[in-house]
Amino acid sequence: MVALLVVVLSLVFTWQWVTREQAALQRAVDTSVMALGESLFIEFADTFTDSGIEAMTDFQQRVEEIPDVESLEVVPLSASALALLADGGADRLDPIRPEAFESVTEDGITTLRVPLTIDGEPVLRVEVRFRAGLIDEPQAAARRAGIVNGVVVLLLGLVATWFVARSATSGVRQLTTQVRDSAERHLPQVLSAVRDGRPVTPAQLQPGEISVRGVAEVEALSSAFTTHRAAVAELAGELSARLVRSDTRFRIGFDRSPMGMALIGADGQVQRVNAALATLLGRDVDDLETASLPDLLHPDDVDRMADVFRRLTTGALEGDVSEIRYLTAAGDEVWTMQGASVHFDADGQPLTIFLQMQDVTETKHAQESLRELAFHDSLTGLPNRVALERELQSALESGRPALAMLDLDRFKLVNDSLGHHAGDRLLQAVAARLDALVSPVGMLARLGGDEFVAVLRSVDARVDVELAATQLLAGMEAPFELDGRRFWVRCSIGLAMAEPEQTANDLLSNADAAVHHAKQRGRGGWALFDQSLQDNATERLGLEHDLRDALGTDQLLLHYQPIVCARTGRLVALEGLARWAHPTRGFVSPGSFVPVAEETGLITELGDRVLELGLADLARWSASCPDQASFHLSLNLSGRQLHDHDLVRRVGTLLDHHDIDPGRLVLEVTETTLLDDRAVDHLELLRQLGVRIAADDFGSGFTAIGQLARQPVDILKVDMSLVRDAVEGGKAAAILASVGSLGTALGVSVVAEGVEEWAQYDAAVAAGCDLIQGYLFGRPVAADVVTADVLPTDDLMARAAPEPTA
Repeated sequence: MVALLVVVLSLVFTWQWVTREQAALQRAVDTSVMALGESLFIEFADTFTDSGIEAMTDFQQRVEEIPDVESLEVVPLSASALALLADGGADRLDPIRPEAFESVTEDGITTLRVPLTIDGEPVLRVEVRFRAGLIDEPQAAARRAGIVNGVVVLLLGLVATWFVARSATSGVRQLTTQVRDSAERHLPQVLSAVRDGRPVTPAQLQPGEISVRGVAEVEALSSAFTTHRAAVAELAGELSARLVRSDTRFRIGFDRSPMGMALIGADGQVQRVNAALATLLGRDVDDLETASLPDLLHPDDVDRMADVFRRLTTGALEGDVSEIRYLTAAGDEVWTMQGASVHFDADGQPLTIFLQMQDVTETKHAQESLRELAFHDSLTGLPNRVALERELQSALESGRPALAMLDLDRFKLVNDSLGHHAGDRLLQAVAARLDALVSPVGMLARLGGDEFVAVLRSVDARVDVELAATQLLAGMEAPFELDGRRFWVRCSIGLAMAEPEQTANDLLSNADAAVHHAKQRGRGGWALFDQSLQDNATERLGLEHDLRDALGTDQLLLHYQPIVCARTGRLVALEGLARWAHPTRGFVSPGSFVPVAEETGLITELGDRVLELGLADLARWSASCPDQASFHLSLNLSGRQLHDHDLVRRVGTLLDHHDIDPGRLVLEVTETTLLDDRAVDHLELLRQLGVRIAADDFGSGFTAIGQLARQPVDILKVDMSLVRDAVEGGKAAAILASVGSLGTALGVSVVAEGVEEWAQYDAAVAAGCDLIQGYLFGRPVAADVVTADVLPTDDLMARAAPEPTA
């Protein structure tokens, strides 16, 4: 650009030089011509005046002989003018005035024109043409001089431009060298340190100032690049420091986490693990980091994990949380709750899969135990009542099944004579034999105690049902051997065949009526439900009638059984149990009148009566024994009561009427009630009043253990059969301990029911039960006995039967 500017300036200078010289030459020529022309024209005028027109030829020849004159020409301006001159009018010519001269240059030839006038009128024009060389040669010389001068100026400008350009280029070359050095050596070192997580050294952070001297723009660029490189270095240093801190935090969190963690490559190769995972899998860290993930998985989970990896690495899944099984070095199965996520590089390719694993083996086993508990009897392993109802409902939907209810005859004598432990072992043997007999034609379940039910699907007629009952009785004829002794166990069987529109409850009720009839006939036989059993229905009808009358009288009352603290023996609660003092029948068992109340709808009135009696007694104790009356009151609610939309209002009214703190009232419901959404809604409303809820007979068959955390439950009351079975340890003890752990995890109290012996107490305490209820610390007693005997006792455990010594 500078060189081009120099060339243009040189050309302009040369053009101006030549133009100026030509103008000067032109002025010089014009002056010379004018001077020569003036003398020639004066001489011409004198000659013309003295000698006339005849002398003009000689004068013209003399003039044309002058070196610088090309020609002389006289041009008459009119015919009259020539005649005038020929007649001697030459002496009349006006004097020649220099200002009349006209000099014209065309094509390099200068022509001087002078008009001759007489009395001011032009008559002749004299034209003198001078040679072309008169001005061409000086002009050519002037142009040559101008060109020479222009070339000199151009050469001088180019030399100056070269020096300036070299000076500027030197600075640019120096700056370019330093920029290239920074780009090829300094910045890669900084970026490499950042990528590798290494600290950036001071030398890298302070690469030195770039100083380039030259033109101002180059110096400014040099300064700007120095500032830019310093800013990049500072930013890289800060980024490196942050990455180092972040990596340090990650390493600490990764290595010290109590959860197992692993980084897995997209090819499934283990890249890194922490100590917690090595401990979880019973392997060394080095061994794990050289293994492939499929080698560590349980064989049944390899394909599922491969599918998770495929979905993660293809972007179909952002993250995954699932239960995955691994194998320890010893081959043991480990259940984990595993979280998986993937990290992609800048090109969208999967780099690393991050796994987090928490050991849930114990929880899984507890869930399996609870699931077993939900559908199976803990003593015999047979399906329980919940499983029975499901099987029966399925059988009713697919056909017309029959039901055989078996009640072991006089089995209580075995428990009373040999103890519950021997009785349980005998029950297990009986259950195994009955199951072998029933399995070919149906399913056997244990209702509880010494009652079993067989669902018979493969029956088409009454004769088939009767034959099945006969075979069951025949199978029970062989004795059972226990500790070297033989026992003969007989049973009574009640049979019922499904009729159209019958429900599972209908069929169970019919079989129950039939088994009672079989027992009444002498035990050891069977009875089929038919019209002859209507007598029992009549009896129940009479019971219903009497119950309606009793609801408005003092025949209904409550007896109270203490619930004590497992550690101190202090009274914590009283459970109110309904009793019916019939004027002719005596005390009627709740097992007889409560089902009648449920079936007839009297349960609502019965429940209201129980609530009123219980809260009245509690208010009386609070007033008369304020120091001893800090316990709470437990009362039972049936599932039908919880379907009454007015229940919550009535409970609130009774609490207000007796001025009872709602927190002192505990309402007990069965586990199956907690599966009823409508009932659960009412329980939630009761809890909003401040009333607490207890799950009664927990362990007898809960169908939604996984939902327990979301149920409105404050207390778990463990079924007495589970407490008794736990005395022998083993599976029952593990299940009881799982229930205790479950209560702790959910923040609810656990009550062991039916504790009659110190061994059962010890098992319940070992399992983590908080409260104890049972005959060991007190039987149900009337309200006045509570006032006189129970409340004044600080330690109910101390007055219990002494624990036997070894």
